[in-house]
Amino acid sequence: MIRRLKLYIFSGAIVTGCAFFDFQYRDLVLTALLLGLPLLDVRWIQSLSKQYFQADRLTLILAFAYAAVVSSHPGHLWHAISIVVLVALPEEWFYRLWLLKSLNEKGVSNKALSNALTSALFAVAHIPTQGLVGLLTFIPSLVLGCVFQKTNNLTNTVLLHAIFNLIYFVFLLDLIQLNTDLLFSRK
Repeated sequence: MIRRLKLYIFSGAIVTGCAFFDFQYRDLVLTALLLGLPLLDVRWIQSLSKQYFQADRLTLILAFAYAAVVSSHPGHLWHAISIVVLVALPEEWFYRLWLLKSLNEKGVSNKALSNALTSALFAVAHIPTQGLVGLLTFIPSLVLGCVFQKTNNLTNTVLLHAIFNLIYFVFLLDLIQLNTDLLFSRK
């Protein structure tokens, strides 16, 4: 059990460490690691079931919320699609469906502790692209972990993650840009 726990932490450290280096195709390599590392765990693959991918009421609510956010800023449609496919899906696949699920089942008996450990790795992995502000992803990561632990549904966490990212990129970055423009504009 300790050996498998070390494997999970080591895999999280590989992804986090890779995120710290700036090199050509880093995002592609990170996406491949996020999607590929769990596939090396044969026991985990055998434990997967359809329940992790089924739609429920929460999925429909999240899908409508995502559509509402996208429709309010139709110019960000391609950005919204890429957030789901290239960011939310790989990160949730790795951090929630594989790492958190594996820690809960085989390593750490306390679900809150396994969620905190997963969220810490998740937040540290965001430092290279977002600076120390990336550590703030710890809080939404805890929420995503709680949702996954409660629902056992990857689709819900992917959609919720995409909503978090879209709100950040569309609204907060637009607001920051607006404030910066006002601050530096000459009248």
